Amino acid sequence: MRFGKKRRKLDLKVTSNDVPFGRLKHHQLGAQDLTFEDQELAQTYNHRKMQPGTQSPVKETGSLKRISSSRIAQAAELITRYHIEATGSNWNIWRPVWHFILKYEKDTLTTFELFADYFAQEDDFYSHRIPANWRNLDNYKRGMFVELNSIHRKHRFETFYRHVSLSSLFSDLQRLKFENLVVLSLQGLDLTKRNLCLNVLSSMRYLNVSQANVNDQMLKSWSISMKSGNLKNLRCLILNYNNLENVDCILDSPLQYFESDIVVEDPHWRISTDAKLSVLPDGLKLRQIMGEDYCNSQIIMDCKVSSTEGSESLEKLWKSRFQSSNPSGRIFQYIRIADSKPTIPPKRTKLRPKARAKKLDVKTFFDI
Repeated sequence: MRFGKKRRKLDLKVTSNDVPFGRLKHHQLGAQDLTFEDQELAQTYNHRKMQPGTQSPVKETGSLKRISSSRIAQAAELITRYHIEATGSNWNIWRPVWHFILKYEKDTLTTFELFADYFAQEDDFYSHRIPANWRNLDNYKRGMFVELNSIHRKHRFETFYRHVSLSSLFSDLQRLKFENLVVLSLQGLDLTKRNLCLNVLSSMRYLNVSQANVNDQMLKSWSISMKSGNLKNLRCLILNYNNLENVDCILDSPLQYFESDIVVEDPHWRISTDAKLSVLPDGLKLRQIMGEDYCNSQIIMDCKVSSTEGSESLEKLWKSRFQSSNPSGRIFQYIRIADSKPTIPPKRTKLRPKARAKKLDVKTFFDI
C-alpha cells in the first residue's frame, strides 16, 4: 500500500497597508546585538494615494460630456495611462475630467503625476482648483493656503505628515517626467534620525532645513554635491538655528541665497536689506529672489514635510503651513554679489636684446 506524503500548508498572511502611526523597529543586518534599534522613522501611510480632502460629489447636470466627466472623476484612482493613451492623449477629452477631479479633491499625488505627465504643457492645466467659496471646502485651510501663496496656476503644493519616508518621497520627485522645479521644506524635523538622500534631487532649487539639527558634516556633503553632484541646481538654502560652527563650505557653491544665524564676512556675499524675505513662505521667497521669469517656465512642486503627527487631521496638517515662517530670533539673509569681470592688463611684448656685433679679422672672416 502506498501512502501519499502529507503536504505542509504554508500560512501566508497578507499584511494590511493600514499600519498604525508610530516608530517601527528595524534590526541591523549582521549586527551581533539583536537589540539594536534603528532610529529611522518608517513610513506608516501611503503618501501617494492620500486624498487632500473628502468632498462629497454632487449630482452634476448639463451636457452628457459634463455628466460623464464627473462620473469618471469620482473614480479617479482607477484611471491609468492606458485610458489616457486610448484617447490619443486628447486634452479636450480629459480637461473636464481633471477639473472635476480637482473639484472633488481626488487629486492625490499619483493622480496629479499621471495627468501632468501628459498635459503639463497645456496652458489651462491647473495644479489646484481655487474656488471663490474655498471656505466651503472640506479642507479649507488647504484651499486658503493655495489661494494666498500660489505663484501661478501650475504651482503645486504637497504637505506630508512627519512619518513619510524621505527616501521614497525623494525618489518620487526625482523620477517625475514633466519639467519641474522642486521647493522642499524639512523645517523642524530631526534629520540626524532620518535617512536623508538629498543628492538624488537634481531638480531641487530651494531647500529649507531650519531647526533640523543639521551639522557641519551634513553641510559639507551637500556642498560637495552642489559643486560637482546632483545638487548643482540648488539656488536657495535656509539654515536657521542648526548645530553649525560655520558655513564657509557653501560660500563658493552655485547658491544665490542662503539664511543663517551665523555672521559671514565674504566679498562675494552681502546681507539683504529686504525685511519681507524673512517672513515669506518658501515658494514666494524663491520667486522674490530668483525673479518672476525663473518660476513661470514650468511646474513648481512645493513640498513640505510637516512635524505634524499622523494621528492629527488634514486640517491641522495644512495649518502647519502657516506656521513655518516668521523666525523667532535674529537671522541673516545673504545674497550673492554678481562677480565683475576682472580687468586684464594688456600683454607687454618682451623685447629681445640686440645681438652684439662680432669683431672680425682676416683669420676668422672666412669662418662665418
